[in-house]
Amino acid sequence: QDSDEVEVAQLLTQLARETDTTSSLYYDLNQEDDSESYDSYSDQDENEINDTAVDASHFPVKSDRKGRAAYMPPDGTPLFEYLSGIKRKLADKSMQIRHNSLWIPPPFDPVAKGIGSEPVPDRWYIGDCWVYLWLPREQFNLDKLKCIYCGNNSTESAGLRYRPMFKWDTIVWCLYQRVRCTSSSCCASNRGKRRQFSTVDPRSLSLLPTSIAERFEFVTTEGRGLGMHRSMIHAFSNLTSKQVLYGSFVNMINELHRIRYSMAHISYLDCLVDWAPLFSQNKKVKRPFSEFRSVGHFNGVRL
Repeated sequence: QDSDEVEVAQLLTQLARETDTTSSLYYDLNQEDDSESYDSYSDQDENEINDTAVDASHFPVKSDRKGRAAYMPPDGTPLFEYLSGIKRKLADKSMQIRHNSLWIPPPFDPVAKGIGSEPVPDRWYIGDCWVYLWLPREQFNLDKLKCIYCGNNSTESAGLRYRPMFKWDTIVWCLYQRVRCTSSSCCASNRGKRRQFSTVDPRSLSLLPTSIAERFEFVTTEGRGLGMHRSMIHAFSNLTSKQVLYGSFVNMINELHRIRYSMAHISYLDCLVDWAPLFSQNKKVKRPFSEFRSVGHFNGVRL
């Protein structure tokens, strides 16, 4: 029995080494990374949306498509199915928005729920997934959202999207609404009829009542890309007065995310030890833990 335990320990150690991507916690900030350059919105989206009749209370669930950003989970992955499930609940109105919290916590704790009858790490990916809803029209009972281009309030929903946001050592998935201006006189119609914008766009936030706009907890850009929790911006502003440069701050955040990955990985391996039929016939774990940046699984993102 002791020899079996030693063999299990050796195999687990080998598995951890094979899937470990945490040997270096610091990164070259000049390295190109397409995951930081694109949002989930594309020209193909606009064509699909324009062919679909929707109103301000309808959120069509998008299917997988080409041109997806590198950090967006692909169809069929655990994270994609979980986030799509939330969008479906919003679409069929089985999830109440008004008067509810803006935050949707993880559905369970993976260790408390258990590894199940088959050793798969999917519960470790979903068990740490926080979702932040930003649908100001529905959440705060607004009449209409104003167009950021022409100021007209003749707008309608163009569907839901989600975008990862940094909040210290956690990636928060912000589910926001894309809005389409229906005014024929909209000034944006002269620019290829791209009369759409998102509710997380700073220009859209600036048109909301101040008391509502201040409820949005993240800082975003006008274009595409990820967001950052405002507490991180405040902390960095304070650190700059103490000669802490941006590169050092970024490395610290990336290290926190790698530590979170390592802890989730070790937690899964610990649960595997207590699972009786641990290995398949070829002495390999049936489903190893994903790599840090495996999209749709752990789905790690670098700052």
